[in-house]
Amino acid sequence: MPDTQRITTRIPVRDVEFMDALVEAGEYPSRTAVVRRAIREFLKDTGPELEEAVESQQRLTQALQQMEQMQEQIETQRELLEQVLEQ
Repeated sequence: MPDTQRITTRIPVRDVEFMDALVEAGEYPSRTAVVRRAIREFLKDTGPELEEAVESQQRLTQALQQMEQMQEQIETQRELLEQVLEQ
């Protein structure tokens, strides 16, 4: 099994009872298997949206960095222009 990490979460009793019923019915070997499946399905369903949001955030970060660089260049040019005008 690939690396795993233990997490602790609280789940409503009703949901736990439903998970236990799935295990007792033989649909899943354990509660853990139910939770893993639910998380995989959630990530599969929301993955494209999350990926798009991450890409959008990366584009915004790049644009901000470019704007900051442009601002620095403008400030440098303004200082040079002031020096020329003072002469």
